Amino acid sequence: MKDADLSFIQRDYTHFFIFANIFLHNFVDLSHSPAIIRVCDGKYQMSLSWESTYAIALELRRQHPEINIEEVSLQQIYQWTIQLSEFEDDLALANDDILYAIYQDWFEENIHGK
Repeated sequence: MKDADLSFIQRDYTHFFIFANIFLHNFVDLSHSPAIIRVCDGKYQMSLSWESTYAIALELRRQHPEINIEEVSLQQIYQWTIQLSEFEDDLALANDDILYAIYQDWFEENIHGK
């Protein structure tokens, strides 16, 4: 059998674990985010990076429900993000584009979210 014939066997199951986390815990909708799900001590744990802008926005929205997003600065988003217990990325990788993407996701969720 050729390598090309085995391509259907090599699959990325990240989306399955994200779905399982949502279904089992009904915690955060990570379907639009590359957050990493790990199993530790038999429990699913989410690991956030700067690429996880949507998941970060949802978590910040959950932790700061009283905040008017229109009054939040990018510096506040940076501080709150690095304080998240699930956040595990290099702090030096942050830039205004990433912080603005988090802001935009949070803003959109406030308009269209639940």
